Amino acid sequence: MYLGRLVELASEEALFERPLHPYTVALIAAVPEPDPATRGRLAVLPGEIPSPLSPPPGCPFNTRCPKAEARCRAELPEFREVEAGRWVRCHFPG
Repeated sequence: MYLGRLVELASEEALFERPLHPYTVALIAAVPEPDPATRGRLAVLPGEIPSPLSPPPGCPFNTRCPKAEARCRAELPEFREVEAGRWVRCHFPG
C-alpha cells in the first residue's frame, strides 16, 4: 500500500521474485541485510514525500517513482490484473 491505496497484489513467492510496482521494488530494496560481510548501502527513494491529506494528482507515487512520466502525473492508474493472480496499480509495471 502507498498513501492508502493498494499498489500490488501477488503471491508471496511472485512478489519477492519479481515485484512489478516500483514502490514494491523500493520496499524490498530497503530491507536491511543482517550479515555485515554482505551489507551494502540501502536504496533511498529520491523525490518529495507527498502528504496523505493532499496527495498529488495522478499516481500517488509519481513524486518518487523512477519510472514516472507525464501520464503518471495526470492519470490515476487502475488496479488491474496484469498476469494470472498478479494485480498492480501502475501504468508501467515491471
